[in-house]
Amino acid sequence: MTRFGVVLILLLLSFRAWSHDPAPLSVKYTLGIFPYMEARQTVELWGPVAADMERLLGHPVKLESTATFSEFGRELQQDKFDIAFIQPFDFHHAVQALGYVPLAQLSVPLVTEIVVRDDSPYRTLQDLRGTTIAVPPEESANSRMVIRSLSSQGLVPGRNVDIKFLKSHDSCLQQVWSGLASACGTARPPIMIFEKRMKAKLRTLFKTPEIPHALFVVSKHMSVADREKLQAYMLGWNATQEGRVLLKNLGLPGFMRPQIDQYAVLNKLAEPVSFGATSKTQAKELLLGIFPFLGARKLVQNFSGILPAISRAAGKPVQLRTSSSFDAFADDIASQRFDLLLIQPFDYATAVKHGYEPLARMKNMIDGTFFVKSDSAIKQVADFKGKVIAMPPFNSVQSRLGRLALREAGLKVGTDVKIRYMNTHESCLQQVHLGLAVACITSEITLDMLPPETGTGLRKVGKTEKVPGVVFMAAKRIPLKLMQQLSQEILSWKHSADGKKILAAMGLGEFDEVDKEVYRKLPEL
Repeated sequence: MTRFGVVLILLLLSFRAWSHDPAPLSVKYTLGIFPYMEARQTVELWGPVAADMERLLGHPVKLESTATFSEFGRELQQDKFDIAFIQPFDFHHAVQALGYVPLAQLSVPLVTEIVVRDDSPYRTLQDLRGTTIAVPPEESANSRMVIRSLSSQGLVPGRNVDIKFLKSHDSCLQQVWSGLASACGTARPPIMIFEKRMKAKLRTLFKTPEIPHALFVVSKHMSVADREKLQAYMLGWNATQEGRVLLKNLGLPGFMRPQIDQYAVLNKLAEPVSFGATSKTQAKELLLGIFPFLGARKLVQNFSGILPAISRAAGKPVQLRTSSSFDAFADDIASQRFDLLLIQPFDYATAVKHGYEPLARMKNMIDGTFFVKSDSAIKQVADFKGKVIAMPPFNSVQSRLGRLALREAGLKVGTDVKIRYMNTHESCLQQVHLGLAVACITSEITLDMLPPETGTGLRKVGKTEKVPGVVFMAAKRIPLKLMQQLSQEILSWKHSADGKKILAAMGLGEFDEVDKEVYRKLPEL
């Protein structure tokens, strides 16, 4: 997600306290939270803090975050934040280089914990040898401490263990919970939030050495009076019932006055740790990742038939994999978990950015279709005003196109229509059958892949624009000759009886060569 997308969500959902008289608009403050959690979690947990700061300062306080740690660093550099909650490794940059003023530091040291599922067979750190360990973004304090600690324990990243960088702490923990990684290196607050939300039980295998924790800083341009109000507010959270509730929701212990000398140790710890040479190109098998537009069981049923043909073309076994969500699939693309991909068109730019090349693309264009009950009074998209619409995951093609179709019909999401996002296309359609939504947007192609009863009793009320179809891609670490063989195999399916059976089982139609320019020009929806 781009920074614009993150900020848009934050602006749409942020908590505002307007029960008091409107504050003067001459001064507006921006509260920036470093992206250690997903955007929606940032809004949910930090929104009340922004609202309290508005009441305290008598000026509007806008809550913002960014998509990446590096982008957050650039925003600090450009003095975009008046108030910022920063990770410890940003201390030198923000305070000593940019002149931000430290106000309040978390009252306990930061200890990174390497955790596994409670039912995991792993009992010691050495048991993780040869496995994949998930960590938050590479620039985060927890990732730095995990990689350094693993190396000191004889587990060299890239040689003895594989490191998988994720977009957030929550994504890291999701990888462990779903079995896609053996362990996750993160901090106690995200662990507590995750366990509470998922009703999960995690077990700590190893704790890294202590370092000074995250802290609040403010711009040097903020008035001394407002600076002192904020500091007293933050330091006083543990002294009031409301403050203790706020800290509990954030999973934080409380704040103390900054101990600036403590952060000097981070200058040395910031030095990068060398990774061992990997051997991914020599893997005994290839992993084909398919974007999770259907449930895992249904994906296996529809796509396992292509594996023998691709395995023959590759000269080694090809295994089918997917991810738990569209966001998790994007994380897996970024970490190059898969050797081969079948992706939706809006993931093309991301895949290219992270080292994948196209092999073949779906010949037919794809679109979205709104389905309602056969006896529904809905006749056109404009009739959705005041209704609840179900959609597949937020980043899916049909959801993107569906939101565009609503806008073109003059309907504003959140005001004129409410959208309920579901995990799969099938659960989206079930919302209509159950009467929980008046319509679901999916595609006729996807509907044909689902059990016949899923589409019974439904009718179409409108279609979206068309966009290019799904794409097979390969990681650049795969030799060029092998890429060419795989491309030729996929393109040949439309010319043979066996190949046509493969295509029929997938339900996506024929595949052609890729016009890269068409996919590069896809708009962000």
